[in-house]
Amino acid sequence: PHFLFNTLNTVSSLMIQNVTDAQNVIAKLADLLRTVLTDAPTQTIPLHKELTFIKNYLSIEQIRFSDRLQIAYHIEPDTENALVPGLLLQPVVENAIKHGISKQAGQGIITITSTQKNDQLQITITDNGAGLQNTNGQSFGIGIQNVQERLNSLYPDQATFTLASITPRGTMATLTLPFKTTHD
Repeated sequence: PHFLFNTLNTVSSLMIQNVTDAQNVIAKLADLLRTVLTDAPTQTIPLHKELTFIKNYLSIEQIRFSDRLQIAYHIEPDTENALVPGLLLQPVVENAIKHGISKQAGQGIITITSTQKNDQLQITITDNGAGLQNTNGQSFGIGIQNVQERLNSLYPDQATFTLASITPRGTMATLTLPFKTTHD
């Protein structure tokens, strides 16, 4: 929900500053909502469809953050048809923005990478934010918990999800799951 509220606040601000960008944000938001509300409910989708959703999501965030947010994709072509749980990456990317990019004044960079290693699909999402902060024994937010629970439910003992600080700055989220394609 906070993404929706942030987006609506962005549109409200842009209506005064840049009507064209406001219209673009509304169009992207409509695409995102259409995807969420009308696509057939399936557990898994090809990675390329998940990335299309993420690109739409991040294009809204890029308008919101202006020139402070850069996105890089390193997607191995062989992984584009790998099946992933739908809407799995959005909470991880949103976490990178909320806890990494938005907390700094300078340029933020998010990199999304996919590779196939043996019979595993590995997806990493890195940001150059402050890194993991001490949670004082508290668990991560609901979005991150949901990602972990979905992976555990769909791939018991076959998938992993880790978060780690990286040097010199930033956080790396790594998702590893069985490599299956629409052709399997």
